[in-house]
Amino acid sequence: AITYQFCTIRGHTLQRVRNANSYLKQRGIELGSFREVNWSLANGSLEGNHFEITVRNLSRVKLLHNRSSRCTEEIFVPCDKLHAFLMVERLRASAFINFYGE
Repeated sequence: AITYQFCTIRGHTLQRVRNANSYLKQRGIELGSFREVNWSLANGSLEGNHFEITVRNLSRVKLLHNRSSRCTEEIFVPCDKLHAFLMVERLRASAFINFYGE
């Protein structure tokens, strides 16, 4: 996924952050749009951030059982719309919200 997130970094020079970017790019992370500010993010600073996630070619794990009901193998099978819907509802009912700084 490609996402964009505003963040502040304290205690490091702008040049050091730029230098770290070449290391991070090799690991699939890219920093950009650098500028210096005289403040830091605090709890609530990111209020209102919303993300839209598009998932394609979704698979799920299917457990294969032997006659004694023991799981013998896990295989990937296509995920149908009903299963995806049920998993989203499960997430909605039992997930937690990740608040910045907590």
